[in-house]
Amino acid sequence: MPLSTQSGGGDANIAMSGQDAVSQQHGGQTAAAAAGQGGASSGNHSPQMMAALERARMLHQQGNEAGCMQAIGEAKRLR
Repeated sequence: MPLSTQSGGGDANIAMSGQDAVSQQHGGQTAAAAAGQGGASSGNHSPQMMAALERARMLHQQGNEAGCMQAIGEAKRLR
């Protein structure tokens, strides 16, 4: 499969790493989708939504599942 950064190749919404898989399991995007690479378009998200997703990522890394899920819920409301 071509890399999503190559012209015409790859699907930015397919998990390519363990971190991508965890992000998708918690309602987030893959790294490629968040960066706007491949076929996915992520340019229409509000700064507040992106901040909530970043908080969710940070809380997840800290092992705070409840806080992570709360931040994801906030991000969903801000879509």
